Amino acid sequence: MSGHSESVVLSAEQLHLHALEAHRVGNRGRLALAQALRIFQDRQDYLELGFSSVAGYADKTFGFRKSETYGLIKVARALDELPRSLEAFAAGEICWTALRAITGVA
Repeated sequence: MSGHSESVVLSAEQLHLHALEAHRVGNRGRLALAQALRIFQDRQDYLELGFSSVAGYADKTFGFRKSETYGLIKVARALDELPRSLEAFAAGEICWTALRAITGVA
């Protein structure tokens, strides 16, 4: 679905399903990025790329604020202790906002 004119071709239900899938893909991507940033931090891979911190790497690479970077890492780290939450997220039963809230309390 690349252009506005295609929205006329899709029924409301088809467009709804397309939006849901796009949302799921975005959530999976956000989780993958959170996990990658955690690994970057744990292994200090940012040093190899010329950065003094994972926050500096994420700022330059993705335009993330420091708090956003460490928030993603916090979620990734907390999921080690919350496998059911990770499963629920992967199954689309909970959204990223809910996952972030759950990991913030855990």
